[in-house]
Amino acid sequence: MNVKSISLALIVVIIWGLNFSVIKFGLAELPPILFSGLRFLVVAIPAVFFIPFPKTSI
Repeated sequence: MNVKSISLALIVVIIWGLNFSVIKFGLAELPPILFSGLRFLVVAIPAVFFIPFPKTSI
């Protein structure tokens, strides 16, 4: 494995681990349904801009 692969793997592990702390604090302040919706929104907005639409024929 090269340094780039190891670095990317470590970044994923760190983000995944921090996610549990964010969930704990978020659920202390917001209802679960609202918090789930906000998490979905935070992920969906960048996905709309960075993932291209598939090329289809009509």
